[in-house]
Amino acid sequence: MTEEYAYQKKRTDFGRHATFEDTETRIVGAVAFSESKDTEYTPRDPNKITLDNIPQMSEHRVNTERVPTENNGMHHSVGGWPKEYDYQEANEVNKYMRKLTKEPTLCFGQATRELVTGATRCVEQNNEIDLFEEYFHGEDPEFMSEPITTKTVMIFKDPNAIKRSVTKIAWHPEASELRIGTAYAQLRFQQTPANMPKHSYIWNLNNPNSPEIGLEPTSPLCTMAFSQ
Repeated sequence: MTEEYAYQKKRTDFGRHATFEDTETRIVGAVAFSESKDTEYTPRDPNKITLDNIPQMSEHRVNTERVPTENNGMHHSVGGWPKEYDYQEANEVNKYMRKLTKEPTLCFGQATRELVTGATRCVEQNNEIDLFEEYFHGEDPEFMSEPITTKTVMIFKDPNAIKRSVTKIAWHPEASELRIGTAYAQLRFQQTPANMPKHSYIWNLNNPNSPEIGLEPTSPLCTMAFSQ
């Protein structure tokens, strides 16, 4: 749902409209030349200087992660009525409204009693036993944690003869696109062979045998990312 805020201001609060007109040139300030101060300075020729009174601004751009959003609305026209009253019958509605007028705390008191009853039952159940209490000190646990195992599903090999290290793996931001980007480089630049390839690749997870796209930069890539 879109939230809006309207700000209103009277025209009189903005002040008078600014008007400008051409005038004659006027000297606001001047410093007289002094020969006694001339010896304290060294002339520079040529001399270039730039002066301004413009505030310096900086601009920074970031690309945040994409968050899927959607607008949802709900039309509530009936309201909450007790089950023994039919909201479509005007007599029953008027009867219930008169009852609320005489006892304004009827609905609030009933709802509070129902909530307190359920909360009390949950609190009493949690107080019966301490799940984290150690009842038998010094006893070795009988259960053992299962060993962690790994399984190789796919292997993406560097197709070049000179094997390189993977410096970055970039996943595609869209979940439906089963693609990854891999950057290859030798981080120890002094040990880089002269004929080492500079290619990086885009892989399709459905085809690990060969890369889908090959990238050939001017120098080996240390990092990469998909544009969002």
